[in-house]
Amino acid sequence: MVGLVNPMFDKPITRFDRMTLCGRLFFKTVRESLGMTRSLPTVISTLGPVLKKKQNDPRYGHPANCRRLDGKLYWHMNIPGFPSPAFDRVFRHWLAHNLGLLPYPGLYSCHVAITKDCTLKCEHCFEWETINKTETPTEQDIIKIVERLISLGAAQIIFSGGEPVSRFPFLLRLLREFHSRGVQLWISTSGSGLTPDRIKELKQCGLTGIIFSMDHHDMSSHDQFRGQQGCYQQVIASTKTATEVGLVTAYALCATNEYVSTANLEAYMQLAANLSLTFVQILEPKPIGSYAGQDVSLKPDRQRVLESFFDRPNVSLTSPLLSYPDYHNRRYGCEGGKLHLYVDTDGRAFPCPFCKEVSASINELKPSNLSAKLVCPRACSPDALPELT
Repeated sequence: MVGLVNPMFDKPITRFDRMTLCGRLFFKTVRESLGMTRSLPTVISTLGPVLKKKQNDPRYGHPANCRRLDGKLYWHMNIPGFPSPAFDRVFRHWLAHNLGLLPYPGLYSCHVAITKDCTLKCEHCFEWETINKTETPTEQDIIKIVERLISLGAAQIIFSGGEPVSRFPFLLRLLREFHSRGVQLWISTSGSGLTPDRIKELKQCGLTGIIFSMDHHDMSSHDQFRGQQGCYQQVIASTKTATEVGLVTAYALCATNEYVSTANLEAYMQLAANLSLTFVQILEPKPIGSYAGQDVSLKPDRQRVLESFFDRPNVSLTSPLLSYPDYHNRRYGCEGGKLHLYVDTDGRAFPCPFCKEVSASINELKPSNLSAKLVCPRACSPDALPELT
């Protein structure tokens, strides 16, 4: 069992803490590089450009802007907390790739849909066609899928659905099975079915964090978006319990054209800050699932508002860290199928939850062929733009 830790006991991060963290990571990079290459000249000639490139790459945040929870430091939703075995998995693979010892980058994170069951009727559901249909993979099939993803290098597994909490006993089984395997385990949930006791049990069984769907700062608007009254209050209550027991918490916002304004975004971030969230993830609507055939993509003026809001410096250590994947995809290329995967409720792998044009059997995938099997067919193809370093 993993003990419960109240995050109130974690001391606030100071400037000295941030400087110490950056120093620890630098010396870790040097030490690991020497261990991999056994050559000081190689380390000296290659490490400088690698670190400079990383410093200038904003996609995965910067350790100087981090948050502390449950004894670990976090600066991006898809980077495991430091220090941890899961962080070391990502770090060593990234370093080996950049030192030229591995020809391919490794997986960072994977979403695994463990059920089609859901009681909600969300406006933007990307699995609309499969919700509440007959379950296909067995529990043992899903366990084998997670095993495979870990063998491919994944250090963060996010269980989703449908509503993953609807299979609560199986969810606990997954946590018990894999929490000691050098990965950090999350769930992505609407909050439906969560109770304080269940949240505590999830933490005890090895859960790292919860991504709550929260699509409006206003209660009635969120409930309408989700198709069921009471969703908003369920998320608020569950968020409070999750932070109290030491879980990393994040809100995922589907930023529609109707919602995007500076006033709304500021109100949303204030709500998140008041609840002591660690992260807020902004997702742009896509014309798939229940949005299929609809003109829901962000208009250029709404996109500019959202990007300007994201670009603002985050100087408050009490404000959640922002994650905005579409922003970076447009500038650097989609990382789906290369660093991130989505496995749906039928056990098929896709570049991401929103890209269903290409898929592969999980058994076909190897660390060396991910991007060949799951090439994003859109203009943001990772093979058409610079590789993440």
